[in-house]
Amino acid sequence: MYTVAMAPDIARLSQALAAADLDELFPLVKDHLRIRTDHLLRLLSPFFAQAQATGVNLQRPSAELSELLSGVAATNRNGTVARPNTVRARLGAMSALYTYAVAVGAVTEHPMQGLQRPPKEFADLPGTPREQVQRLHGHTRRHADLAALHAALVLIDEHALKVSELLSLTWDHLNLTGYELARSAGRTPLSQRAKDALMPLVIQAGGLLGDESLPARLDTRRRLFPWPNEATFRAELMRACRATPIPYASPGDLRRASLRDHPHTPRSAGYAPEDGERQLARATNLARTVAQALHPEE
Repeated sequence: MYTVAMAPDIARLSQALAAADLDELFPLVKDHLRIRTDHLLRLLSPFFAQAQATGVNLQRPSAELSELLSGVAATNRNGTVARPNTVRARLGAMSALYTYAVAVGAVTEHPMQGLQRPPKEFADLPGTPREQVQRLHGHTRRHADLAALHAALVLIDEHALKVSELLSLTWDHLNLTGYELARSAGRTPLSQRAKDALMPLVIQAGGLLGDESLPARLDTRRRLFPWPNEATFRAELMRACRATPIPYASPGDLRRASLRDHPHTPRSAGYAPEDGERQLARATNLARTVAQALHPEE
């Protein structure tokens, strides 16, 4: 993920990539990649060190570059083999860097297109059964003071929102007349269940879905949901799970249940049109594989 906040020094960025000069490159990109600065530096450093040692050009796609990226990502500093999620995090940082470089014109072609990544590891916990998801939704729907939580859970279930995306939503992201949700990869038409779940929030804001005058009366930059961070959202979700009662299901568990159980399209799940089918198929297969591995008798 990246932002293009100011015009970068494209020539310096391009030269720093070609020379694997992280000291020169890092100040140019650190404020544009949505990865914490110290974590980003730690993830990128081994790639640049190896490129300097081997003379591989980090700017141009090549078999040597693909081999370097895969090898560095898969190897820890002590020489041991990295876990799949660690490999994914390391490659994700380089991919974010390249995506930004392509966006600003410092690189003409993303060097990591087609580079294989290991499947994401999931915690060794049972997948959340559909029956428990339905019970949780029933509990939150029956309590008016849980209207925001109910809407959030339905959006996760109907449209596979990640918690970071959910908590960043403002009223600007919600098309009240077209019944669509603006997402990073495009627009998602809201399902009827999602519309119904959002209606109490819209009424609290002073209108109805389809009310063309409501946006003029709202501060549309205001967050759609009340939780300031993921921790407070998880705390309310934990309380709701206890009250239902069901075992705690994290936002990630609930999203995987959505991918496992619903016949999503790329638009309904928030994937980009140009690569959405592949990304959705991969995410859905992972969710179903985890469920089958944890419940082989079903």
